[in-house]
Amino acid sequence: MSASKLGLGVLSWHGYETLAASLKTYPGDRFLDLFDERVIFYPEITDEGRDLAARFAFEAKGQPGNKGIMDGFRGLANAMKSDTVVLVENDCPLIESCDEANLQITKARQLIEDERAQVVRMRSRGEPGEAFDTADKYKAMYPVASAPAIERTKAKLLRLIRPGKAKKLIGTSVYVEADPVQKFPKHIQDVGSGFYLVPTSVITWTNQSIMIDRRFFLEKIIARSESVDGRRTVNGFKNLEIELNDNWWRTRPWTVAVAPGLFTHRRLGSRGY
Repeated sequence: MSASKLGLGVLSWHGYETLAASLKTYPGDRFLDLFDERVIFYPEITDEGRDLAARFAFEAKGQPGNKGIMDGFRGLANAMKSDTVVLVENDCPLIESCDEANLQITKARQLIEDERAQVVRMRSRGEPGEAFDTADKYKAMYPVASAPAIERTKAKLLRLIRPGKAKKLIGTSVYVEADPVQKFPKHIQDVGSGFYLVPTSVITWTNQSIMIDRRFFLEKIIARSESVDGRRTVNGFKNLEIELNDNWWRTRPWTVAVAPGLFTHRRLGSRGY
């Protein structure tokens, strides 16, 4: 068994109804016991947030004000002590069994610790949930063989006109294709147990349900986001995905692992992030 510590970190800006619904799906006796540390980080921390964290056996940490998603994730990672962390937002309920969670977390952790992957996507491939339009973008570029001839012709033209976008979408094949390795053998590697390895050149960065080395996250991912010109923002703040999904990310010598996935994306009531 690895001697390193594993933590579960949740980022939540208000959205307590959504957060409570997600936390109810994290069984304390089997799922939460997989982690050495459990933290909820609240930008604009409140007594209600502290009480909710305590109710579900999490440590509540936070700061007085909200400065956006990137700042929130930086605060969350800095508030934790574990070597490897699973980072989720408040609208990411667990949709798999505790046994399946144990298997996937063990596999993902090994890939990180062996440096075969720098980040592991833990969002469900089968049930990704709300706001997942990447699959549709992929299908527009790479329609199934049975698609009408006009769709296949249009897709071929799109790939010719926008080769950069077509390349960036190759990694999304793991969410769509029955055999993504056969489709893109130069880019996709099957490493067993439903996991695939994909180079950063063909798959984007995502904040949504990831496992990552905490120091790597702070020193590489957060540091890069901080250094990027912030002209494009969300509500005036950086969000990591905007700053990272550029040529810098696509030229990193890093690998993204994509797991079958444990979490979906589901909001209730107040949006939070």
